[in-house]
Amino acid sequence: MATPAPQHLACPAGRDPAELARTLRHAHEEFVETGRMTRAVRPVVAQSWARSLAEGV
Repeated sequence: MATPAPQHLACPAGRDPAELARTLRHAHEEFVETGRMTRAVRPVVAQSWARSLAEGV
């Protein structure tokens, strides 16, 4: 199995998981409130949030 590229990792090596969780929570709150996506969110996550919003989840 190939090793994922660093930009595709959910929590890159050396990144504080708690800090990442806070960043993502704030990014999600902003997305739900404004519809704007921040650069802190990986494309796969942004696509998931957009699909969920479109489906009313």
